Amino acid sequence: MIFRLFVVLIFLMGCKDSYQYGFLLYEKGEYIEALPYLEGACLTSSLKACMMTASVYARLEPNDMGRLKALKALEQACLYGESRACEIVVHTHQKKGDAILRWLDQGCQSGNPKLCFELGKAYVLGHFGSKESTLALKFFGKSCYGGNLGGCQAALEILKQDNPYSPEIAKFQSLKEKLEEK
Repeated sequence: MIFRLFVVLIFLMGCKDSYQYGFLLYEKGEYIEALPYLEGACLTSSLKACMMTASVYARLEPNDMGRLKALKALEQACLYGESRACEIVVHTHQKKGDAILRWLDQGCQSGNPKLCFELGKAYVLGHFGSKESTLALKFFGKSCYGGNLGGCQAALEILKQDNPYSPEIAKFQSLKEKLEEK
């Protein structure tokens, strides 16, 4: 209860002040003292504070509870648009067998071509109920445009099967060739 009141007080003081003070404590190695400030800033949309909160929990509590708290901070960072955090969240949820589609989508929206590719695969495999080649193509396309060779190849396969005369085939083929040259 006291912790929650403390977090609310930090929230009322302002995210920027909370983050700055938490960051100073973190830099000094005073992780326990920094944690409430960083958590407060994380709750008020500070991406860096969320990443630092996850780091503190991973350092201070190397057990299941600490990992769960770190995961929650990373989920928050993912929601704020940090695609690296989304990758960690997806990887963690895959290990646990949890539904990861939400995090794949969030990571794709954050511009992570690898997660766009994985989301396209989920649609191809029918993880949303039925197989959706149109939506799979959309996410494979995002993946391809983001520089993922696998996304280009998968988009081409779908187009060649579903719409062999599509002008998109030439675009994806060109992107694929450029990526293969790298």
